[in-house]
Amino acid sequence: MRYCASFMVVENMRRGMSPEEACLETIRRIMRFEPKGEPLKINLVAINKEGLFGAAGTSSSFPFAVTTRASSSVLNSRSAA
Repeated sequence: MRYCASFMVVENMRRGMSPEEACLETIRRIMRFEPKGEPLKINLVAINKEGLFGAAGTSSSFPFAVTTRASSSVLNSRSAA
């Protein structure tokens, strides 16, 4: 709530970033403004209008589930740290 991360992700995608790039950039921006020494635990998942999805987090990776008409799978996100 403090950073309106979901709004930033949507704005990044509106500017042309993929969902994964938008999540990564949002986390990096939050990390720049957060006081040093504070451990951040942020994980974001996004999907755009075309159905492309992506995720990123401050941890090495976090699992997230994706379900389509054809299949379901659990993927690992990229780390922004």
